[in-house]
Amino acid sequence: IRSKSISELFSDTGAFALRANDG
Repeated sequence: IRSKSISELFSDTGAFALRANDG
């Protein structure tokens, strides 16, 4: 796992969650 900032991790997972919820 790459070293990511909290904001980056939240952004990635947030976008994924939004897509999952939307679709």
